[in-house]
Amino acid sequence: MLALAAYRSAHLCPLCGMDKDVCQDPTAENRLIVPAPTRCHVTTAIRRAQVERRAKYGATATHEDALLWTAALRP
Repeated sequence: MLALAAYRSAHLCPLCGMDKDVCQDPTAENRLIVPAPTRCHVTTAIRRAQVERRAKYGATATHEDALLWTAALRP
């Protein structure tokens, strides 16, 4: 695990996760393609539940940042 951490630190960009030789090469910018984004439906469901909770409890909700949200598929 230490070797993997050292490799990642030395060779991978902390922002995009690509090899630093690629992402920090100025000539790479015009050679990259960016596909359409995909959606994480778990995050979408969690964000929807968070909005609903805020609408229900409003300013009376305390320590919202301490809530741990998860999602599960319905059987």
